[in-house]
Amino acid sequence: YKINPNTRVATFLGSVNPFPGTSNSIAVDASGNVFIGGAYQNVYTVNLATMAATSITGGNTSNVWTNGDYTSCAFPVLAPALTANKTYSNINGKPFVIGGDTVEYRIEVSNTGNINAAGVRLYDAIPSSTAYIPGSTRLNGVTIPDVSGAMPYSFSGGKLINSVGEQAGIIKPGAAYKVIMTFRARIAPGQYICNQSRITLIDDNGNTMFINSDDPAQTGSQNPTCFYSDGVLPSTHIALKGTLFNTESNLNWTIQTDQQVKQYEVEYSKDGRYFVNTGKIQPLENGSVENRYKFTDAVNKDNLRFYRLKLVGKNGLTTYSEVVRLSTSDVNEATALPNPFTRELRVNVQLKTSGNVAVSLLDFQGRKVIEKVQSLPKGSQIVQLDLPEHLSNGMYILEVFVGNERVLNKKMIRQN
Repeated sequence: YKINPNTRVATFLGSVNPFPGTSNSIAVDASGNVFIGGAYQNVYTVNLATMAATSITGGNTSNVWTNGDYTSCAFPVLAPALTANKTYSNINGKPFVIGGDTVEYRIEVSNTGNINAAGVRLYDAIPSSTAYIPGSTRLNGVTIPDVSGAMPYSFSGGKLINSVGEQAGIIKPGAAYKVIMTFRARIAPGQYICNQSRITLIDDNGNTMFINSDDPAQTGSQNPTCFYSDGVLPSTHIALKGTLFNTESNLNWTIQTDQQVKQYEVEYSKDGRYFVNTGKIQPLENGSVENRYKFTDAVNKDNLRFYRLKLVGKNGLTTYSEVVRLSTSDVNEATALPNPFTRELRVNVQLKTSGNVAVSLLDFQGRKVIEKVQSLPKGSQIVQLDLPEHLSNGMYILEVFVGNERVLNKKMIRQN
């Protein structure tokens, strides 16, 4: 068979004549001469025009090539190899994104192999917390029509892509033939937005292979492309906790990704209203790895202490964590904010020992609207209640039990 490397179409040239017996090898020298190995240690040349085989060894083993440099006769490894980078940019030119901005995603697919990649498809689901901008999809600078108002590459299985001037699905090797797909989306406020493209291709054996796009701003490979809107991190992604040891306050927090953080500032307050800086910590910047931090405050020794984190971003924006309340009194305590509330309630629970905590919201007939039960460690913890959308405005009762001990019974007002 003769195979066209551009189209990967195989053409049958005919059977070798005479039949050389069992043939286990084939080679081509620099001049294009074809050699095949036959039975009984024979080696043949093949005329591709007539498919005639001529023995060059005559069955004499002494004439068989048994040593020497045959690299010029060896087939090179012929295979495509795809890479894909995915980046984003704010179309207004700012280095950060806030709610309502429009970002343009850019996916670059390159073939670093030495033959064409065939049957290449790109799939990219529109990220959650975003809205696709109709008509914004382009392939190599050419607008690709939407499908029923949706981004054309967002359907299961994706859509064929190609180098400029090539048939659909063909990507030629080399940086000059990389494929560029772009689309735009409007971003919702206060969200952690992640997105990743999937590129599939057909290998030499007809199998479907795939790679995921990579964010080149991160270390490693095939990382999703992520960013936060409205600040460095939404406060819901900062798990700040605190405990007391003797007279010292021990704070710890975990963050899934902090490559956009310039520094963490720990702030302290006596009353939970007015905060001052009490320390700074530099980020680990370990990409998408969960990062853990600790901070000990041995200076402020009030009986009642409030702490929060101020995250300063590389883009100049700031974000604050939830407030942690610590008390030196050896009792279980709980406080709740905000009041009035709208869609969520945050309860700060101070435990003298680890235990089961039940947080319930009741209407004025005593019926439970929502309940959350957790096993929490000693110290200060935040319990968040995500309330149903249909919850009516009005007065409610918030109850917090630690084991069988009721530590909070408070009137709360729900209003839009």
